[in-house]
Amino acid sequence: MTKLGYWGNRNMRKNLIKNGIILGIIVLFIGAGVLPATGTIKIIEKNEKAMYMISNKIITVDDEGDGDYTSIQQAINKANFGDSIEVYSGTYVENIVVNKMINLIGKDYELGGGSDTGKPIIDGGEVGTVIQTTSDGITITGFKIQNSGNYDCGLHLASHYNTIEDNYIIGNYYGMKLFPSTGNQIRKNYIANNTGDGLWLSHSHENTIGNNTIIGNGMDGISANMSSLSNHIEYNKIAQNKGNGLEISETSFGSIIKMNNITMNTVGLKTTGGSDTNLVHKNNFIKNIEMNAYDTSRNSYDISGMGNYWDDYTGVDEDENGIGDTPYNVPGEGENKDNYPLMEPLSIGDAPYTENLDGPERGVRYKSYTYSVKVIDPQNEKVYCMFLWDDGSDSGWLGPKKSGSTFSASHSWTESSGDYSYEVSAKGKDIENHEGGLHYPPIYLTITKGKNAINPFIIKFLYYHLSYVSILQYLLDV
Repeated sequence: MTKLGYWGNRNMRKNLIKNGIILGIIVLFIGAGVLPATGTIKIIEKNEKAMYMISNKIITVDDEGDGDYTSIQQAINKANFGDSIEVYSGTYVENIVVNKMINLIGKDYELGGGSDTGKPIIDGGEVGTVIQTTSDGITITGFKIQNSGNYDCGLHLASHYNTIEDNYIIGNYYGMKLFPSTGNQIRKNYIANNTGDGLWLSHSHENTIGNNTIIGNGMDGISANMSSLSNHIEYNKIAQNKGNGLEISETSFGSIIKMNNITMNTVGLKTTGGSDTNLVHKNNFIKNIEMNAYDTSRNSYDISGMGNYWDDYTGVDEDENGIGDTPYNVPGEGENKDNYPLMEPLSIGDAPYTENLDGPERGVRYKSYTYSVKVIDPQNEKVYCMFLWDDGSDSGWLGPKKSGSTFSASHSWTESSGDYSYEVSAKGKDIENHEGGLHYPPIYLTITKGKNAINPFIIKFLYYHLSYVSILQYLLDV
């Protein structure tokens, strides 16, 4: 027998190469079907985010020179995406533009040897807007924001998915403006004594406005107009505003308004301009001057056998179940009714809220996936958590745990999501059953059948390497 060098003759070499390539392609596509798509997508996403130079640096600002900078805008200009800027007690006369994803954090004490105390003050000097956001994913917390220019505002959100928490927004023309701005968390702010509206939304959707005090503003407490859709307005104190406590107008529909104390405004709630399909329930309407509500649209004022408390309701409760025996007629051409008016005011505390919902965005049927979320209670009470899977089921209430704890739960889906996505979300409640709203944004989960799923990395690889097709054709004789 003759020993063949270099793998034998040309035909034998070609057959070996051909068989090797076929085996490689088979392994490649088996891997594409077996490896979970979620991991690859997350790798791609992380690589794409890396282009933004995500950083975790802390930059300090002190008006007396004890920090890295004396100006907040200087610090923003030098920051990278993901940095935190800590601003210490003092007064900063500036008009600030936040144009990158950073955390802007107020510290209510001095950095060095100065005597300033309390929240750092950002003062617009009665010129222009005090703070404007133009990049997504910004956090602003712990400031006193004041003295905008005429017809300007203390804080203008012109970006999305921001967190605005624990600020005093006072003495501006408009307190806070969202235009256009979607998916923000606006919590625990004190918005007061502004000349115009306390909080004004235009073309702004799916925002959570919760646990705020909105009081003593010269026009409306909250005004949602010009097709501002699906906002959650809950657990707020809306009081003593010279216009409406809450106005919804100009085809702004699909919002949920619950567990608010709406008191001593000129009109409690005014809904006009084809602003339909809003849900208003479990609110207290008390001592509003002209009327508690006025509605020319078509909205719902009760759900699951519970409506609102109206201090001008004149019906009776003969069966003593806490619900009025006759509906409350909401004034206005919309002919709306609260079919289950409450006989006593609700005890409305500050509800827990959720942060950092995390979990996969792609999966296959019958495989279990784990999600996690943090639940925080403003009163530091123990909290519960519920995950909602968007397939008609939920996790049930988990807990209790201490405030700030992370909850997790796993679930599998039996049906593919088709042309849509499952919206996985979560909510919290405290030990007194004060229930917060759903986490926003949810995680949009795509579930496939799994058998023929191709890893997105392979699709991307083949797309950018089509030039290799001719080589494969030659080697495979096709």
